[in-house]
Amino acid sequence: MFVNFLKIDVRDLVGNLKKPGLMLWLLGAQMLLVPTLLYVIALPFNHEVAVAFLLIAALPPGVASAALVDLFKGNVSLALVLTMLGHVVVPFTIPLLLWVLLGNSVMLPLLDIFKMLLMVIMIPLVLAYLTRRYANKIISPLKPYFPLLVVGSLFMVVLVAVSLNASYVRSNVIGLLGYFMVFVGLSLSFHALGWLMTWKQSGATKIAAVVTLNYNNIALGILLAVQFFSPTVVLYTTIYEIIWNLLLPVSKTVFKLTKRPAAVEQIIPK
Repeated sequence: MFVNFLKIDVRDLVGNLKKPGLMLWLLGAQMLLVPTLLYVIALPFNHEVAVAFLLIAALPPGVASAALVDLFKGNVSLALVLTMLGHVVVPFTIPLLLWVLLGNSVMLPLLDIFKMLLMVIMIPLVLAYLTRRYANKIISPLKPYFPLLVVGSLFMVVLVAVSLNASYVRSNVIGLLGYFMVFVGLSLSFHALGWLMTWKQSGATKIAAVVTLNYNNIALGILLAVQFFSPTVVLYTTIYEIIWNLLLPVSKTVFKLTKRPAAVEQIIPK
């Protein structure tokens, strides 16, 4: 998390906070409304899939989502704001969703989840801000190695998650292909919901909403699943990590349907 947060400069985001309307709507929809909707839809069919849907949808945007928004010619400033604020509020929103939606059906240590989220998000976030401010000259030569560090840490997280389900994976390969398609559907639903949430907004804003909703901090989700949920939920969350990477061409195709503006827009278009 620390290395990821080094990519975000808080000072670049302050100006965008002066126009909070669309930003607050998207933040609330992404962190509360969409997870609730997907959980309710999936619950009648499979409880563990529904829990995985809830956990995945409740995650904040991945730090890399801003770079993807830039690649797709979207509203980068909006993506940065959603990424930053999403990580600030997630220690509160995920325990709230689990308490309201799961209740007594699943025994979860909500206080421990809250503490873990604070530890793995807020501490690296503060340290990254202080490092950028007071030791930027020291970390600048190391920036080319940041992607390697991120990929390596993510690989270790996925390796642990898969190892917990190794016997299940070996004996249920065909069944897992079906679940793989279910989570492809989840990713496609993120595309559709992001589009609907910004129905009257510009193409660049739609791209920012879709990318930040779909390309979330799945590594955080895997960590939470490993620590607090069943091995099956861990496996489903890991499946989405694979889909996260495979569906980039799909996103690119979807965004071709949008007229791309020549310049990055403000959060609230005139």
